[in-house]
Amino acid sequence: MTKIVYGPLVMGMILLMIACGGGRASQLPAGGELPAGQISVEKAADVPDVAATVAAAATTTAAQLATSVPKMQETAAELAPTAVPEIIEMATAEPSTITAASLTVTDMASLQAKMGAVQVDGSGQATITITDDELNRVFQAGQQNNPNPAVSNPTVLFTGGYIAFSAGLTQPVNGVLVVNFSPYVTNSVLQFDVLSATLDGRRVPPAALEAAEQTLNTTLAQAMSQLPAGVRLTAVAMGEGTMQFTMSN
Repeated sequence: MTKIVYGPLVMGMILLMIACGGGRASQLPAGGELPAGQISVEKAADVPDVAATVAAAATTTAAQLATSVPKMQETAAELAPTAVPEIIEMATAEPSTITAASLTVTDMASLQAKMGAVQVDGSGQATITITDDELNRVFQAGQQNNPNPAVSNPTVLFTGGYIAFSAGLTQPVNGVLVVNFSPYVTNSVLQFDVLSATLDGRRVPPAALEAAEQTLNTTLAQAMSQLPAGVRLTAVAMGEGTMQFTMSN
């Protein structure tokens, strides 16, 4: 233990402080040492009473709660007649469904999604309609993704009960190919009869006609590959700008 030794000058100053302070100085234990870990400090006269401050704050908070709780209960009682039925309605509402008619066709993936969204009704029947504009957008997207298409810039027009197909051709000869197809369904398979075909007004080579049939048939077959399981194609009908498919399960 370390001892503190006071010189005559220090002792004189301590005695003078005791005399002036009227005995209010902090008392050191005998030997001038403080027990380990203990500090003794008098409370200053100007330090606020912490306990009194906490008690006052608690009293204020309790008063505020006493006023707020009845208001909250009153608000809850007012909302209950309308809020509860609304919550029940939201919980019991049927989830929104994606229908074929609500989908926008811009490429093959979106056309397949439209086919996949077909819903059979209570009679086991379903119909879906595509437009010539939709099929032309699918053709356009396919051309961008295919560096070597069989035909260039294919377009269709649904009119007069048939499909008017036109496209540029480079092989086996150059020219503009125009073919009129009549679609029909056999054993759940979409097929086409050729009504007429010209290549710049000339006779169409068999290879050119095959390219046109392949472009149209492959595009529609890829789309219909996404029909829901158990749904099969039964009929097709042409309208002005539209082609409607009928399905059943």
